[in-house]
Amino acid sequence: MKNMFGCTPASIYGNDSGVDDPNESPTSGRDQICHVGKRQPSKIALAELDPSSPRDAFHRMPRISVEVASARPIDISFIDGIETMTGGEGPWIKPKGTFGGTAHVTPGLLVLGTNPVTTDTVGTALMGYDPRAPKGTPPFHKCDNMLLLAEEAGLGTADLKKIEVIGGKIEDLRFRFPMSA
Repeated sequence: MKNMFGCTPASIYGNDSGVDDPNESPTSGRDQICHVGKRQPSKIALAELDPSSPRDAFHRMPRISVEVASARPIDISFIDGIETMTGGEGPWIKPKGTFGGTAHVTPGLLVLGTNPVTTDTVGTALMGYDPRAPKGTPPFHKCDNMLLLAEEAGLGTADLKKIEVIGGKIEDLRFRFPMSA
């Protein structure tokens, strides 16, 4: 579901988007508007509903991801777990204290589903994490659990007991990712 964040147009939500009009040649990310809420998007988009909400990415990004998935429903979800990285989104993540850094791993898994919440729930469990874990618990070290927020929004369930998994048992396919915090 988090990858749906990429469907927000940088021309409207990008750091270098225009205040009054979109920037049709954006060259930067979306951190100023979406991640930390330092400004509103271009006026072509609706303003943020609650400009007094916390201004940190750990609060905002799970909620924005759920809102985007709600506004643009996901018909099919693929999780490519054939080879991946641990400790962050990719090799650009540098080591930070006891959590962070990256390691190349090859779980050899593909997950496919027709509901983004249930697909991400299965993917989370396959990584060795509890999909219903609260904030402060891996993998939700600093942020709220996006799966539970999506469940509350009625987008699907984060309860493994309510999800039909075909092709193997989670406990047999699990590839444990680091649990450090």
